[in-house]
Amino acid sequence: LVDPDWRNKVLDCAAGQPCDPLIGAWVARDKTNEPHLPASAPPVLVVASTADEQALPKYVGCVLTRIEKDGIKPDECWWEGPTHIPVVGASAAYAIEWALAAAKGTTRPACTQHGERAKCSIF
Repeated sequence: LVDPDWRNKVLDCAAGQPCDPLIGAWVARDKTNEPHLPASAPPVLVVASTADEQALPKYVGCVLTRIEKDGIKPDECWWEGPTHIPVVGASAAYAIEWALAAAKGTTRPACTQHGERAKCSIF
């Protein structure tokens, strides 16, 4: 859906290399749309699956990278194997327990899953 040449020019421009005005404008506009969390943000939990077909692991990796650039260290719970709907159901009890502890300011439970965080990739 995206011309590979255009995509590469956008990536080069975003990395600080010279770019034509149209691509430069697109990259500048994209930067203004980046969400940011303040240092005072509440705790963040990200539950993900290595096999999620809707919230692709490589995109979740990008979200985590973006959050960390703001100085926030999210709690992560990566499941190995379940797809989107099953991981939501399987992680609900843990997420509720985590949220209650976060709201009370007590120790948040550790994730017991052993999936690996995916590397960020938008393509």
